[in-house]
Amino acid sequence: MVKLDEFLLPNASTCIVACAATTARFWTSDSRFGKWTLLAELRAPDAAKHEIQRFAREIAGCLNRGVASGTFKHIVIIATPGLLGHLRTELSDNARRAVALEASKNLSGLDVDEVQHYFR
Repeated sequence: MVKLDEFLLPNASTCIVACAATTARFWTSDSRFGKWTLLAELRAPDAAKHEIQRFAREIAGCLNRGVASGTFKHIVIIATPGLLGHLRTELSDNARRAVALEASKNLSGLDVDEVQHYFR
Protein backbone atom coordinates (compact mmCIF):
# COMPACT_ATOMS: atom_id res chain seq x y z
CA MET A 1 0.00 0.00 0.00
CA VAL A 2 1.17 3.52 -0.80
CA LYS A 3 2.23 5.76 2.08
CA LEU A 4 0.23 8.90 2.86
CA ASP A 5 3.05 11.27 1.88
CA GLU A 6 3.51 9.46 -1.48
CA PHE A 7 -0.17 9.25 -2.41
CA LEU A 8 -1.79 11.34 -5.16
CA LEU A 9 -5.53 11.88 -4.94
CA PRO A 10 -7.48 10.43 -7.86
CA ASN A 11 -8.70 12.81 -10.55
CA ALA A 12 -12.28 11.73 -9.81
CA SER A 13 -14.85 12.34 -7.12
CA THR A 14 -13.18 11.34 -3.86
CA CYS A 15 -14.24 11.44 -0.24
CA ILE A 16 -11.45 12.16 2.22
CA VAL A 17 -12.23 11.37 5.86
CA ALA A 18 -9.98 12.27 8.79
CA CYS A 19 -11.17 10.68 12.01
CA ALA A 20 -10.29 9.77 15.56
CA ALA A 21 -12.27 8.23 18.41
CA THR A 22 -14.58 11.23 18.85
CA THR A 23 -14.37 13.28 15.65
CA ALA A 24 -14.73 12.69 11.92
CA ARG A 25 -14.61 15.22 9.10
CA PHE A 26 -15.52 14.36 5.51
CA TRP A 27 -14.45 16.36 2.48
CA THR A 28 -15.04 15.77 -1.21
CA SER A 29 -12.76 16.62 -4.08
CA ASP A 30 -13.34 16.18 -7.81
CA SER A 31 -9.74 16.50 -8.90
CA ARG A 32 -6.25 15.85 -7.60
CA PHE A 33 -5.40 19.49 -6.92
CA GLY A 34 -8.92 20.88 -6.71
CA LYS A 35 -10.66 22.57 -3.84
CA TRP A 36 -12.00 20.37 -1.04
CA THR A 37 -15.58 20.85 0.09
CA LEU A 38 -16.62 19.98 3.64
CA LEU A 39 -19.30 17.31 3.34
CA ALA A 40 -19.99 16.51 7.00
CA GLU A 41 -18.59 16.57 10.49
CA LEU A 42 -19.49 13.98 13.11
CA ARG A 43 -18.81 13.94 16.83
CA ALA A 44 -19.10 11.02 19.24
CA PRO A 45 -20.24 11.66 22.82
CA ASP A 46 -17.25 9.94 24.47
CA ALA A 47 -14.44 7.49 23.71
CA ALA A 48 -15.65 4.35 25.49
CA LYS A 49 -14.98 1.16 23.52
CA HIS A 50 -18.64 0.55 22.62
CA GLU A 51 -18.92 4.19 21.53
CA ILE A 52 -15.87 3.85 19.26
CA GLN A 53 -17.48 0.85 17.58
CA ARG A 54 -20.77 2.73 17.20
CA PHE A 55 -18.93 5.78 15.86
CA ALA A 56 -17.05 3.62 13.34
CA ARG A 57 -20.40 2.20 12.21
CA GLU A 58 -21.73 5.74 11.76
CA ILE A 59 -18.67 6.86 9.76
CA ALA A 60 -18.77 3.72 7.62
CA GLY A 61 -22.49 4.26 7.02
CA CYS A 62 -21.76 7.69 5.53
CA LEU A 63 -19.06 6.20 3.31
CA ASN A 64 -21.21 3.22 2.30
CA ARG A 65 -24.11 5.49 1.32
CA GLY A 66 -21.81 7.85 -0.59
CA VAL A 67 -20.39 5.05 -2.70
CA ALA A 68 -23.79 3.39 -3.23
CA SER A 69 -25.38 6.66 -4.37
CA GLY A 70 -22.46 7.56 -6.64
CA THR A 71 -21.67 10.73 -4.67
CA PHE A 72 -18.01 9.73 -4.86
CA LYS A 73 -16.02 6.97 -6.53
CA HIS A 74 -13.00 6.82 -4.24
CA ILE A 75 -12.41 6.97 -0.50
CA VAL A 76 -9.32 8.10 1.42
CA ILE A 77 -9.41 7.14 5.10
CA ILE A 78 -7.05 8.72 7.60
CA ALA A 79 -7.83 7.40 11.07
CA THR A 80 -6.30 6.48 14.37
CA PRO A 81 -5.20 2.81 14.45
CA GLY A 82 -8.03 1.52 16.67
CA LEU A 83 -10.73 3.32 14.75
CA LEU A 84 -9.27 2.24 11.40
CA GLY A 85 -9.64 -1.40 12.43
CA HIS A 86 -13.30 -0.89 13.33
CA LEU A 87 -13.95 1.00 10.09
CA ARG A 88 -12.56 -1.86 7.99
CA THR A 89 -15.12 -4.25 9.45
CA GLU A 90 -18.03 -1.85 8.93
CA LEU A 91 -17.42 -0.87 5.29
CA SER A 92 -19.57 -2.52 2.64
CA ASP A 93 -17.86 -4.55 -0.09
CA ASN A 94 -18.43 -1.70 -2.58
CA ALA A 95 -16.99 0.88 -0.19
CA ARG A 96 -14.01 -1.36 0.56
CA ARG A 97 -13.28 -1.57 -3.18
CA ALA A 98 -13.50 2.24 -3.41
CA VAL A 99 -10.77 2.78 -0.79
CA ALA A 100 -7.82 4.34 -2.59
CA LEU A 101 -5.79 4.87 0.59
CA GLU A 102 -5.90 3.99 4.27
CA ALA A 103 -3.52 5.79 6.59
CA SER A 104 -3.11 5.13 10.29
CA LYS A 105 -2.62 8.68 11.53
CA ASN A 106 -4.53 11.21 13.61
CA LEU A 107 -5.18 14.29 11.49
CA SER A 108 -8.62 14.96 12.94
CA GLY A 109 -7.47 18.05 14.83
CA LEU A 110 -5.91 19.74 11.82
CA ASP A 111 -7.65 22.31 9.65
CA VAL A 112 -8.39 21.54 6.00
CA ASP A 113 -5.26 23.30 4.70
CA GLU A 114 -3.04 21.25 7.02
CA VAL A 115 -4.73 18.00 5.94
CA GLN A 116 -4.46 18.96 2.26
CA HIS A 117 -0.73 19.53 2.76
CA TYR A 118 -0.30 15.75 2.97
CA PHE A 119 -1.61 15.41 -0.58
CA ARG A 120 0.44 18.08 -2.34
